[in-house]
Amino acid sequence: MHSSAYLTPEWINGWMEKRRLRDDLPFEPAKAALMLVDLQRYFCEPEAGAFVPASEHILPKLLDLARLFAEMGRPIVLTRHLDDPAAHPLMARWWKSAMKASDPETKLIPHLDPFLPSSILVTKAHYDPFFKTGLAQMLEGRGVEQVVIGGVLTHLCCETAARAAFAHDLAVYFLLDGTATDSAEQHEGTLRNLGHGFAVLPTCGEIREAIGRGGAARA
Repeated sequence: MHSSAYLTPEWINGWMEKRRLRDDLPFEPAKAALMLVDLQRYFCEPEAGAFVPASEHILPKLLDLARLFAEMGRPIVLTRHLDDPAAHPLMARWWKSAMKASDPETKLIPHLDPFLPSSILVTKAHYDPFFKTGLAQMLEGRGVEQVVIGGVLTHLCCETAARAAFAHDLAVYFLLDGTATDSAEQHEGTLRNLGHGFAVLPTCGEIREAIGRGGAARA
């Protein structure tokens, strides 16, 4: 069942109270990249094939963060998922090759157009944006030690991106109100798992405030 009820102010405040605080992993904007996962028309436009209603709640916050990262000159990673039977037969079979390069709905949303010239664009056939893409090396070359993750879907590509980033020794800041999926159950399951072993769970506002202060977000 599609629902965005988990992004209410009450829900966000509840998660801020129960998440684990990490003073030992302060957010440092000068070392960070912003990764926006699969913000494609397929997921983010109401008439599209797999529209996620909660995406409407996170997009303004993510675009605001993208502007801040661009102003700082920090890397922005934009991922685009395409099903490719040659590259990942099981993924294509699992989802019936739903996301084809020829389908206009698989394009990134137009809101991201201003960021495209300076962003790292990753086209992937896997949940994992690091798998056979060279992304880890590109981030290392840009001095990235931390990654802020937002986008869709929370429990699939966003969660996998967070786990993969952690495996590449990147500190992960997974936006608890900047990721979206089809249900509170799926969303909260990811937050519980990642918060336990893989990621700090800040809000978009906390990252924004930390950038304004020059760093040291506590989450």
